[in-house]
Amino acid sequence: MGGEALAQESTWLGIQLTPLAIGTLDLHLERHLTPTASLHIGAGFRSRQIDRGEPRVKLLSDFSNLGNTAAYSSLALRLANPETGTDYPYVQFGLTGIWYQDQYLTILGEQRISQGVGWGPSATIGYLIHVDDRWKFDLGLQMGYSAPRQDLLAYYYPGLGYSTFGPGRYGVKGGHVQPVVVLTYKIIQSKRERIRLAE
Repeated sequence: MGGEALAQESTWLGIQLTPLAIGTLDLHLERHLTPTASLHIGAGFRSRQIDRGEPRVKLLSDFSNLGNTAAYSSLALRLANPETGTDYPYVQFGLTGIWYQDQYLTILGEQRISQGVGWGPSATIGYLIHVDDRWKFDLGLQMGYSAPRQDLLAYYYPGLGYSTFGPGRYGVKGGHVQPVVVLTYKIIQSKRERIRLAE
């Protein structure tokens, strides 16, 4: 099922599961171009208001302020080796654009609102788990970069991930990291698959 299925230009629609826990809807459209390449389009929206600035998940407290609103879109190219089977490793290179608006407290307790746009490249490494002919899981780790903000040290960009530099953490200013857990469904079958099912 590896390269042969990929070569037939099937199309998949997926939802990134991990951002749902922090109030972010993150959708992905995947179009297979060749046995080793596919085009990925992503889009998402984040809208979250938090009482007293405290999120439900304490681990994410540095990334959540009084209010977080953001939207993103991305375009990426995925390269894979289909000869290794349906759970083959892949690498993906993308470009993401973000709009954000955050409401936060300064160290003096003053409320501020910050908004702007950002963009940056990303790279992902991962693999696939096929549940059946229609469903699959996309698992991986994405790392990206966007010019660091001057107002906040810790923040989350939908589509790009969590900033890696901030209070109590070592990392690269402008660096971002995000786990990839995408559940995808094949919305358009390839011509070969449709012929095979009709036989």
